[in-house]
Amino acid sequence: MIYGNLRNPVSATVLYAAIFYLALSPQVSSAGSLAGTLRNTTTGAGVRRVMVRAYAHGRSTAFTAMTENDGSYVFRELPAGSYAVCVPASKDYRPVCVPLVEIDRNTETSLGLKAGQSFAINGDSWLQGRLSFGQSYRATGLGLTMVQIKAFGPARRVHVQLLGGQGTSGKSIGPSRTTDKVGNEGSVAAAWSGAESPTVPGQIYTIKMFADAEETWIPAVAGRGDVYSSGSAYFRGTHRAYSDLGITVCEDNDSLRTDYYLAGTGRMHRAVSVGQSFVALSENITFASASLKGIDSSPGYVRFSIHRGGPGGRQIGPSKAVAPGSGAAVAWGPQEVAVRPGQKYYLHIESLSGKNFLAAYKNDTYALGSAAFNGRKSADKDIVAAVAGLITEQDFDRLMRHPENIEAIPLRNPSFENGLGRWRRDGRHGGIVGCDFGIVPCWGTRMFGWTNQRKGQETREVIYQQVKVKKNQWYCFSGWVYTDQLGGRSSDVKIRLLALAGGGTAVRDNKLIGTSQWYATEGQWCRGSVLFRAEAEIVTVGFDLEQRFSLESNSLYVDGAHLQRIGAQ
Repeated sequence: MIYGNLRNPVSATVLYAAIFYLALSPQVSSAGSLAGTLRNTTTGAGVRRVMVRAYAHGRSTAFTAMTENDGSYVFRELPAGSYAVCVPASKDYRPVCVPLVEIDRNTETSLGLKAGQSFAINGDSWLQGRLSFGQSYRATGLGLTMVQIKAFGPARRVHVQLLGGQGTSGKSIGPSRTTDKVGNEGSVAAAWSGAESPTVPGQIYTIKMFADAEETWIPAVAGRGDVYSSGSAYFRGTHRAYSDLGITVCEDNDSLRTDYYLAGTGRMHRAVSVGQSFVALSENITFASASLKGIDSSPGYVRFSIHRGGPGGRQIGPSKAVAPGSGAAVAWGPQEVAVRPGQKYYLHIESLSGKNFLAAYKNDTYALGSAAFNGRKSADKDIVAAVAGLITEQDFDRLMRHPENIEAIPLRNPSFENGLGRWRRDGRHGGIVGCDFGIVPCWGTRMFGWTNQRKGQETREVIYQQVKVKKNQWYCFSGWVYTDQLGGRSSDVKIRLLALAGGGTAVRDNKLIGTSQWYATEGQWCRGSVLFRAEAEIVTVGFDLEQRFSLESNSLYVDGAHLQRIGAQ
């Protein structure tokens, strides 16, 4: 099956990173700058006091900036070259990782970041304590990676378990996790590696949460009642259809795959080097973090590296340096650390000065690997850390799979990694772009689309591809679409998916084409689809992009096309 080059996505989890270029002055310089704002995907509010780090490809040099109260950050005097930029995972968000950012000489690069979750329910109320609670949800990803809960009353350790189906009597999926003590209006997170609690997109699951034996606890609930339409709360097994618990859920539902993830404070181990063996899920490693602490301000830096097997294995790619801290994190470029899914690897962290530091660990929580301290394996411990990389083609197929999928039909150049390739154009706008005026592809490093400024009234662009199929079979054509604008209404820029069931190239004839609804996604990547029954052995599928009015600026893009056979006549 052909899905294009998915090994080099520019965005992650999170699902948005903006890049555009502004010339500063005519003088020649060997350095540039990087600035932007880290925002909450859902609310748009700036995420304050968070570390953003930039790592030069092929080098261990780390540059660090702290976001201000409005979420803004800036790196000044960055040597020109290619960088990976990351924000560590937290109890609120999946990690943000942009593996490829180009810094040009004498240029300011703006990289706007958005961090988010699969869904978040604000908990602003509480209720009587009970032994257990649950929240059902509709999966959008390949596996559960994090659950954040908020609690009132006395502090309790909470056990978190994923169950299949609707309700708290379903079959357990993967291991349970036990949080640090939480209460008194505090929050805490539990985390899983992506393969530990696998899910099928579109199916219903329930997260069960219970305290230690005979201990009641008080979770937060949504004060406005039924705010999450795809699920509902359970109070000690009793269904509460019009209530939802105040939780945040993160999944592997974008181009970032969570190879290893263990959260919490844990106990601290003193060592010159620590590490964790894990089984890779991704095709490379682009992000790693750990919970570390220096001793009397030493060491100043620690070095992260990825190795084959376990301690002493051959290093893959360059090492990356960072100051120890509770969210110490590094990032690699998309080609720097290639791995094979299903194989065992080792995250190695060592002091650059040779002095001891502290690393948080938990007792044998991750079944597929173990920790090591000063090069010696400790089979009953795992370090508090995260490792992530880019999604594989097989997982991309799972994520995109229609519920009635029979087979995936190969499209040529579906993510536009090879220019226009087999796609044809009907119109005079658009191009094959990467980070064009702030829009980053959700699959691959490139996409098709355009950004106009103060122009483009009544512009129209159709891109399409002819594909061999089976006559009289039903098909689903899907893809990721993006629209945004300034100076008008969201409906002024729109995208729809189309199909000519009888083939041909009359892509503007409304009497012949079948289409999805028009999409105005308002600055987010959204998946659209159109169903059709093939009336010929060669059909035509594509995207229709339209702008009605001249706006201050407008953006229309498509990426990650997918075609599946879903049934017979």
